[in-house]
Amino acid sequence: MKSTEVTAVNVDLTERVDRGRLRSPGGLRPATLLILLAMVPSCQASNEIAQPVDDVAPLAIASTEPVVPATTARPPAAASDDEAGRRIAELEQQVQFLRRQLASTMAALVEADRRLYRSTPQEERQAVLVTWLSDPQFLVRRLAIELSDKRLENNQPIGAEMVTALRGRLEDPRAEIRRAAALLLSNLRDEQSADTVAALLAGGAEEEIDVIRAYLQVMVGRPRAAAVDPAMSMLGHDALRGPAAAALTSALKQNLLNPDQIERAATRVRALVHRNAAPPEPPVIALLARLADEDDWTRIAAWLDADEERVKDAAARAWAESGRPLWELARRAGSEPFLQIVIAQARQRGEDPRTMIALVQHPPEDAQVIVAWKQALTEMAARVPAAAVLVVDRHLAQSQGPDNELREQLLTTSITRLTSAGNGAQGADPAPNLDEPTRRLLTDLYLGRAGIRLERGAARAALEDLRAARPDELDPVRRRRRSLGLLKAHLAAGDDEAAATEAETLLRHEATTALVAGTYLDIARKNLAARQFDRALELTLQLQDLIGTDPPATLMTAARNLQKKIEDAIAASKATTPESDSDAQAEGNL
Repeated sequence: MKSTEVTAVNVDLTERVDRGRLRSPGGLRPATLLILLAMVPSCQASNEIAQPVDDVAPLAIASTEPVVPATTARPPAAASDDEAGRRIAELEQQVQFLRRQLASTMAALVEADRRLYRSTPQEERQAVLVTWLSDPQFLVRRLAIELSDKRLENNQPIGAEMVTALRGRLEDPRAEIRRAAALLLSNLRDEQSADTVAALLAGGAEEEIDVIRAYLQVMVGRPRAAAVDPAMSMLGHDALRGPAAAALTSALKQNLLNPDQIERAATRVRALVHRNAAPPEPPVIALLARLADEDDWTRIAAWLDADEERVKDAAARAWAESGRPLWELARRAGSEPFLQIVIAQARQRGEDPRTMIALVQHPPEDAQVIVAWKQALTEMAARVPAAAVLVVDRHLAQSQGPDNELREQLLTTSITRLTSAGNGAQGADPAPNLDEPTRRLLTDLYLGRAGIRLERGAARAALEDLRAARPDELDPVRRRRRSLGLLKAHLAAGDDEAAATEAETLLRHEATTALVAGTYLDIARKNLAARQFDRALELTLQLQDLIGTDPPATLMTAARNLQKKIEDAIAASKATTPESDSDAQAEGNL
């Protein structure tokens, strides 16, 4: 049908309804015809085309009486019924066509507006959105909300006029717009919007569940006392329980509940938990934790081992935020979500040696989490006893590919703590005011750090640590350990005379002879591998001089074998070294 034909049909059917001459075989009522007519807008008025059918339907439904004819003269019933059926079928087809046309037209309009926005200078775009937010067309308002959200996502400015316009959409006739505006204002953290939303919740006029959920989300970020009672009443609604619990938790964090409200909230949430055998949803767990007594914490502890990951996660976070001992979480650090939660909490308040040891036993795999894990261990090293740090260091030393940088950092942190407590300075007399057990721990820390520094090639720094461990305070085991460390450090630093002095002291005891020999041979082998042949040979010969003419046969054999290998390497090196220019010149003159 052409538009003129549609208009003619519209007028014709209207006149016939007015005269009461049109009836369907099934007794078609005026209400039905009015709905059909409303669905066929006049092509002469574009505003009517855009008008939803829902707006006129209530008026049509109000009339249910059959049409009373104005005259008794009627055409033949069959002809009238056939004509009505045909016209109605045509109208239904035209309605569908026009609906498609309308949808296409409105989509084109929105796309045109989108292009217009993109072509508008940046400084003028906010003004455009302010206008569109109050546009009578729903699709235009929705586009304005979408573009406003995109501005926020892209960190573009949203000025006061835009915020005011968005607040106005909190009472938009369309639920979709109300919900979107609330979520956008929530992300904007607008205080006045939070006041408005709290008043809307308190008024209780909103009936759309999705809109109420959005309002509650605003209250999560910006809690208000006026929304406490409405949120409490929503705990019994399955679709609203989670957001309502989250809103109440935020209000509790801000101390917005009075004693009576706290008591009522605790009663309600416990009733919810006790009524259901299954664990509650995560926001309810968080709310219970804010109101919990010891019986409640026993229940929350049981949820740490729940089957559902989201329940375990919620229980773990509630436990962590409560300030309760971290060990309950740390002993489960081998599985998610506990490890990351323990890492975060350990940085803030970790002081239990068991927690630190549990952390080091469960290193993460993700690179970013590893950084946080190392920071947590370092910060805990400043709070836990030195003995725990030494245990952690031993564990790290035995791990595959030990992280010597982390080990040194942990030991340094613990050393700093002890020397500060003893009011001493690192070096000559690190902690004069410490008791004997603590001084032994400090010595072990120095010896441990010296070994790490030697492995990292920092011989001078290692010597400082070894000198800080005063020999007159050491038992035989620690004294021997210090002497071996000094021997290695002097050799690594190239101070052969000081190394020989330490070696002679150690060689007085048969038990340490092999250790001295092993130290010289190990360093000589490293020099050989680095093609530092002269230094390797020098160390081998020094060792043979130190162990004398009657050493253990195995040591002398090992030393001579290494000497032979070094001499062979020197010979091979000379054989493959190109002749110098002077030698070549001399040969040429012969």
